Amino acid sequence: MKLGISLPIYNTPLAELPAMATMADDAGFDSVWSYEVYANPYTVLATAALATSNIALGTGLATASTRHPMHTANQAADVDQLSNGRMLLGLGAGDPELTVAAGANPRKPLSLMSEYIDQIRLSWDLMASREPGGYSGEFFTSTVLPGPPVGPFGRLMDRTRIPIYLAALRPKMLQLAGEKTEGALGCFYTPGFTTDVVLPNLEIGAARAGRSVDDIDIVSYMICSIHEDRDEAYRRARIHVGTYAAWPGFDFIVAHEGLQDDQAALRQAVFTQGMAALETATSDRLVDGLSLSGTPDEVREKARAFEGIVPHLLLHPPAIPPLRAAESRESFEAILTTFGHAGRSGGELSASAGRSHR
Repeated sequence: MKLGISLPIYNTPLAELPAMATMADDAGFDSVWSYEVYANPYTVLATAALATSNIALGTGLATASTRHPMHTANQAADVDQLSNGRMLLGLGAGDPELTVAAGANPRKPLSLMSEYIDQIRLSWDLMASREPGGYSGEFFTSTVLPGPPVGPFGRLMDRTRIPIYLAALRPKMLQLAGEKTEGALGCFYTPGFTTDVVLPNLEIGAARAGRSVDDIDIVSYMICSIHEDRDEAYRRARIHVGTYAAWPGFDFIVAHEGLQDDQAALRQAVFTQGMAALETATSDRLVDGLSLSGTPDEVREKARAFEGIVPHLLLHPPAIPPLRAAESRESFEAILTTFGHAGRSGGELSASAGRSHR
């Protein structure tokens, strides 16, 4: 199983992130990811590319509905070139906060993402071929005319096929990931959810394209809060888990895990007391169901449940305010210590020595 780690961009100054990516690279992690909440994930990964040597660099995720496919293809190619072919392009229709603020309307997200994936690959072909061309679809249109800048010059590219990972939680989007992409990317792909929902739907999509589901990477974002003081680990996890669990976008997974009553109680507390309620109203059941939290030994044991089921476990340090940047950095470093080179002992689960960037 590959191990990844997410940069804590919610509350951490951007200038600190390249050094954190370097720490993950030095610890032997397979991948490091930046997600889009105002901070541009391509900018974050470009700086990380120059600070690292081996680790794969993923957008987990970048917003599609607010960017033309040609722009996304070009930005991904930049990071791929800067990193000598270590880019993983994770895409989703977009967080409502970002899309509404940008004036975008991610209507028909399934159709949007299907077209977007095709057009990104066409964009890479146009960049590589240096010939005029274009595409026209329901959502985006592009025309590349002969002559500069594409005609006689094109652009330098490390690869013309950067692996695409589709953010997917529900069956139809998972099927699209199985049909068209190199990977499925999701929050809270627990072992049970992966077995019951993710794998069967990826197989349906893969069969449509004549592919094997074994060729599709499955990346599971899991909030991971590690501290020698178990109560402190859970306190940090409650804030981040509670923020996600209260949001309707994860209702599908919450229901699968049988946590609807805990979610309802949390939402009521937030409604009456505000976001300050997260720290006390997020139940242990929600924390245990939607995160890997506890002491280092406890979290190592919990992570073993993913082995043989989830190919790529992505550990996400708690970083939602009011958590402070220093607390998130401490959580980030605890993940590296627990699962990186320094945490290896015998048969313990740890970041893999042999890496694959697919």
